[in-house]
Amino acid sequence: MHERGRHLPCKRAIRYPVPMPSAAESTFTLEPSLALFLAAICGVVGGVCLVLLLAPRWAWPDRVRGVPERPEEAADWKWPWLVGLPPLIVALQLVGFPLKWAGVRPTLWLAFGVSIGSGLVCVLLAWQMLCRRLRKPASALGLRMPHWKPHLVLLPVLGYPLGLSLMFLAILFQIAVLKQPLPPPQDSMKAIRAITDPALRILAIVAVTVAAPVAEEILFRGVLFRGLRFRWGFVPAMVVSAAVFSLAHLDLDHAGAIFMLGLVLAFVTAESESLYPGMVLHAIVNSVAVWAAWKFPMA
Repeated sequence: MHERGRHLPCKRAIRYPVPMPSAAESTFTLEPSLALFLAAICGVVGGVCLVLLLAPRWAWPDRVRGVPERPEEAADWKWPWLVGLPPLIVALQLVGFPLKWAGVRPTLWLAFGVSIGSGLVCVLLAWQMLCRRLRKPASALGLRMPHWKPHLVLLPVLGYPLGLSLMFLAILFQIAVLKQPLPPPQDSMKAIRAITDPALRILAIVAVTVAAPVAEEILFRGVLFRGLRFRWGFVPAMVVSAAVFSLAHLDLDHAGAIFMLGLVLAFVTAESESLYPGMVLHAIVNSVAVWAAWKFPMA
């Protein structure tokens, strides 16, 4: 500083030490009483939704026991298809890594394009096997209206709070029982959150809320769940298809929550004997996640 031609020395800024939280303090913890309270709320919500889902057809549990007879129109998927198609969609989505090693700069345009393309390739393979080799109609894959048409709306509406409560219970279990920190947002949601280009936002909406629900329901419920159900029965098919669905997302932080969602989607498919209600429910879940990523960017 200068004052009347004289140079005055500036005072050195005084830096006060700021205590930083330790790793233990920065980890989100949940009190047992609060965890039990939240778990009770989730249980009540899930239980009410389950009762409402089963109320129109109380004989539904009888269909769970044993291995049902394969309907004449149902496709008899061989083991190579049951084992190969789900990993294939994951392998195709990882094509970005070889491109990165080859010097191609990965972008969100490329990522969403690969996501849409990989789902389309797997669906076309399933369609080729179903219609060309097995000579079955699309209804054999579950692409038909539910037997009871109100299920097209009723099952997604009731299935969403049921799935949400079960997913929340899985996260509570991770925090309160396994003593794990609160899972961070998914990498895909982090990427979507940073998008500002309107055209890229439209592509993200198409990839996440339309292409992914359609392709994943056809593969994991239309092929895997329905194929295993006529071999092992309802419960093993539901658990295995939900587990594979969870592993295919390559997200260990949210594996439990995605597994719970897979159980609900398999339940909805079995109840309606159609893939359409599951597609609608899956699209609602993904749409709410995308909306939350843009509405609450700091969450």
